Amino acid sequence: SLKYRTDVWSLRLSTAWLRVQGAGNVTPDGDPLNTSGSASTTEGMGDISTTLTYNLVDERASWAGLDISGKIKFGTASTSKFLGTGRNDYTVQAELFKPMDKWTPFLNLGYKWKGDPDAIEYRNVWLGSVGTDYRVARTLSFGGSYDWQQAVTATSDPISEAMLYLNFRLNGGSRLNLYAVAGFSDAS
Repeated sequence: SLKYRTDVWSLRLSTAWLRVQGAGNVTPDGDPLNTSGSASTTEGMGDISTTLTYNLVDERASWAGLDISGKIKFGTASTSKFLGTGRNDYTVQAELFKPMDKWTPFLNLGYKWKGDPDAIEYRNVWLGSVGTDYRVARTLSFGGSYDWQQAVTATSDPISEAMLYLNFRLNGGSRLNLYAVAGFSDAS
């Protein structure tokens, strides 16, 4: 991930290297694909995402902060390796957060327009998350969140998962983030 931030705007560009073991009937994001096959291991570059965020309400001057974001997931991951759908997704999202000394709870709500891969019609979906961050020191914080998203097809499960993380600030502009995710549905 790369992030550029000004006073009220931030721009993030991210991707991942994926290594997936499975039958190739879902993407690493949990989206069903119209394929079947035997279990195999494949790897390659994931989709590229860009997110533009505007701080609509400054938490330093108000009772809470409110960010509004627009995100584009470009369908760049390999479809032949079943690492992505090959289609773009578009998301708008609002995040409400309330810093209270070292603790910051947050709530996100968004809507995603899904790009349809070959032979599958995805639904556009609502999504959300709730979580918290706790700053132990200026260079160390930890937190967690619960994330949910509607099922993208009539036969798939919704996404339901939790994440815990540790975030280390290495210097003024660099951070190291360690995290673990647990899924609670077949789509997670």
